[in-house]
Order: sequence, then structure tokens, then C-alpha cells
Amino acid sequence: MRSPYLFKLLALGVLATSAWADSAARKTVWTGVYTAEQAKRGEAAYGAQCSRCHRDDLSGYTGLKGSKFIDNWREDSLGSLWTRISKTMPAGAPGTLKESEYLDILA
Repeated sequence: MRSPYLFKLLALGVLATSAWADSAARKTVWTGVYTAEQAKRGEAAYGAQCSRCHRDDLSGYTGLKGSKFIDNWREDSLGSLWTRISKTMPAGAPGTLKESEYLDILA
């Protein structure tokens, strides 16, 4: 005879795995796909590498905030944005930052 405890443990494992998979599947850029530490490093890298053109408040040149930015990127992926910044930025020296710096800036 099988243990009812074992059955309950297995059922709980299946439920927990299913809940985790559902949670991971629903995660979007709007819920955060980066850590607070990445964002902090990205803020510093942005200030050093990007703010001269895009301003400290992200409003310069093409604007990196607000409706214009959302309209340009809402249906696109982080991969596309990554490719854009890592291949074309900073102006005058595209592709010269470390991969980790680009990732942090993206965060």
C-alpha cells in the first residue's frame, strides 16, 4: 500500500512546479527582468556614457522616456533594443563599451 503522505508530497510538488512555470511565463519587461543592482550600475554607466546626448533625465536627442519611446519599443523585444544600443552607441564610438556595461544600461 502506498503512503498517503508520499502522494500528498508529489501532488504538492506538481502544483508548486506548475505555479512557478505560470509565474515565469507571465513575467514581462513591465514587471522587471533585471536586478536593482544592475539598475544602479546602469544608472552610473548611463551618466558616464549616455547622458551627454540623452541628458540626465533621458529626454535628450531621441528621448528615452515617455510616449515617444513607448511608441517606438512597445511591441519590440529587449533583444532588439540591446542590439540597437550595443551596435550604435555611444555616438562616435559605437560598440566600445563592455558587454556588462550595455546590459547594465539596458537594465
